[in-house]
Amino acid sequence: TNDPGTIIGGADPLPVTFVPSEYTVICGRGKLPTNHPGNRYLKSVVEDSLLRYSAAETKLEKSAVVTSIIETVRKHNADAPSFVRQER
Repeated sequence: TNDPGTIIGGADPLPVTFVPSEYTVICGRGKLPTNHPGNRYLKSVVEDSLLRYSAAETKLEKSAVVTSIIETVRKHNADAPSFVRQER
């Protein structure tokens, strides 16, 4: 198992030297993910997309909105992982 607080990108632990960018989304619980700028950015993108998602009538339309949210986050992280998981 991983040490508490290990950051995982995909299925593999990221290097100890990894520093999340201001747009990296940290999936996990606690203060680090809640207060990280990337998570706050994701929240703002989701809030901006709520009306479009609510107006979507089909599963395909809803999926397109979710995909656009993910792409918006990823375009800011061209050289680094966009979504990482904090292991406890």
